Amino acid sequence: MIEPSANTTFAEYANNKILPYISEALATVARVDVVFDVYIRDSLKLGTREKRGKGVRRKIADDVKIPSNWKSFLRVDENKTELFAYLAHKVSLMTTEKVVVATCRDGVLITANATVDFSTVAPTNQEEADSRIFLHVQNAVNSGCENVIIRTVDTDVVAIALSCFSELNAKELWVAFGTGSNFCMIPIHSIHQNIGRVKSSVMHIFHAITGCDTVSFFYGKKKKTMWETWTAYPELTGALLSISMQPNNVSDDVMKIVERFIVIAYDKTSDLRSVDALRKRLYCKHSRMLDIPPTSAALSQHVKRAAYQAGHIWAQCTSKQVILPSPGDWGWQKESEDGPWQPKWTTLRQAQD
Repeated sequence: MIEPSANTTFAEYANNKILPYISEALATVARVDVVFDVYIRDSLKLGTREKRGKGVRRKIADDVKIPSNWKSFLRVDENKTELFAYLAHKVSLMTTEKVVVATCRDGVLITANATVDFSTVAPTNQEEADSRIFLHVQNAVNSGCENVIIRTVDTDVVAIALSCFSELNAKELWVAFGTGSNFCMIPIHSIHQNIGRVKSSVMHIFHAITGCDTVSFFYGKKKKTMWETWTAYPELTGALLSISMQPNNVSDDVMKIVERFIVIAYDKTSDLRSVDALRKRLYCKHSRMLDIPPTSAALSQHVKRAAYQAGHIWAQCTSKQVILPSPGDWGWQKESEDGPWQPKWTTLRQAQD
């Protein structure tokens, strides 16, 4: 979001871009928390990051020149880990009477005059900034901040914010979302009130099932379509609630409801309850090879991945130490012991076999 532009060294980038951005925010708020990702070798996102391509490893120091290809530089996890630690150190040296904190690997660095107790946020084994943010939101609220703004460009954060709003006890929670002409202020508290506590509490499950960073999207079905389908099929709420409360036990009854939801998403007039039956009907009727739902076997693995991401990882966003089962039991697999986690798409053989 904040690119180096004309700055040529990392010191210039920190002093001319990052620190002024934080100082500008401090003019109207009591506290700023800067939350970075942590890059773990055995992460589910490793495969996704590797698909973005490779860059050149670059050491980071004040007088080191910034690489000409910034995006390529950010493709290397070691570069980002070192960059984030460097920026966190710079942030901690800011001269201000207000509270400024920046995450640094599993810990935090704070400015000299900060008197807030950060023992509830660090050390932590939270990997994703998407969820780690809410440790800091909760700490801020418990420290007396009634109104909180989260600045992000990630849709996942909006879904998580809605799902955990009730437990945060904030008076107002805003998400400053997007950039440029797509920037908007999203009032999480108002949306939570309008759609209700129950529907809000399962938004993270809905978001994961309909597509996020680690769970695939349904071909040709955008979020708006899936939201409208949920509105037309309110029975899905109970299934999502079940997954949220018992992510370790996605029952057959829950899967039947999810399957019916997917059927309606692909054919809103269909009376079928089976995605396999709908696949056959749509293919035979229209020969739409791609615009058909997944098989029931593929959908089962898909829901497992969604339950793992939302029901296990995101659901523990306010926990300093998260406990996660092996992804191997939740729709993921490895081709080799040292390889990245990859989706287990289906338990069926390919059609050609």
